[in-house]
Amino acid sequence: HNLNAVITKGEVYKWATINAGLIDEGILSSIGYRDKLFYKKPFSHQDVRILQEALLNYCENHGYPFAIVKLDSLDIEGEEISAVLALDKNKEFKIDSIEIKGDAKISMVYLSNFIGVSKGDLYNEGLINDIGVRIKELRFVKETSPVQAVFSENDTKLVLNLKGKQASLFTGMVGFMPKNKDDGKL
Repeated sequence: HNLNAVITKGEVYKWATINAGLIDEGILSSIGYRDKLFYKKPFSHQDVRILQEALLNYCENHGYPFAIVKLDSLDIEGEEISAVLALDKNKEFKIDSIEIKGDAKISMVYLSNFIGVSKGDLYNEGLINDIGVRIKELRFVKETSPVQAVFSENDTKLVLNLKGKQASLFTGMVGFMPKNKDDGKL
């Protein structure tokens, strides 16, 4: 049995336009979006995916971890595709509390300053993902499992699982100074 297949590539589709007019201009500017990036350019699913991911990353780092991006009102006329880029940011989240689980002895104020995340800050996925790297810089604390963001309807809590560890390095300097310049005693 022989099977013959005929593949026809068909026409090359290109963008007529992606209308992003419903999205805040500041957000579009922050991710580097310009209308001309798609206008009359060959259709590329990869380019659209990169644009959607850039919008989602922006939202995740500015208080909207559950944002949704989609192409709406898709229309094909001949070889040209047009669509509306839609962004639903959903609810804004702020960090309501930071909880330490484990036996680590560390001041919450010091920890917040060190990791760059404080109570009341907008949720920022980038900063939260970097917490583990920052914790590794501390000699007296060890992360036993990755940080968790716990969302509820009314608040957002970060849970850090930290264990104390022995700090084995001491650096200091000792010096002598005269008690007063008249008698020369130390």
